[in-house]
Amino acid sequence: MKSKVLVIFLALTIFSGQIFALPNFHQVNPSIFRGARPEEKDFYLLVQAGIKTVLSLETKLSTEERALAEKHGLIYIWIPLHPLFTPEKKTVDEIIAILRNPVYQPVFIHCRKGKDRTGLVIAAYRITVDGWTFEDAYQEMKKYGFSRYLFWWKNFLLNYLKEKK
Repeated sequence: MKSKVLVIFLALTIFSGQIFALPNFHQVNPSIFRGARPEEKDFYLLVQAGIKTVLSLETKLSTEERALAEKHGLIYIWIPLHPLFTPEKKTVDEIIAILRNPVYQPVFIHCRKGKDRTGLVIAAYRITVDGWTFEDAYQEMKKYGFSRYLFWWKNFLLNYLKEKK
């Protein structure tokens, strides 16, 4: 029901001329949304979409973003992932645990552009939680702009998944 309400809300938002401007915004499932860093104007729309938690993967803590999230009654969680170096496996586990925790859902997860760090985490989630194949998850990563130049992240993901089996 909640996802139907969100679809209707997004359709009305687009057709009323108030386009949801968050780049790479996408509903992963009824409790997880992904995208790029939200700007001030986007927080109202996140609230209207029913988002409860903003999970930032950016390297530096944004006190402005945290303040905006709190101003709009949202939980703000910051777990930094470096944009070039592969993350620690325990950090990916921690992020997936947050995404799965009903206390925080629905969650909006993002990095600066919503492509690489977000893509990696969502791919790990898709495979370990949703049962996707590696290839399907990797194709989704590329669909939302994952950089082919971060080939070592693909290797990290393969190794991470081997350990989870």
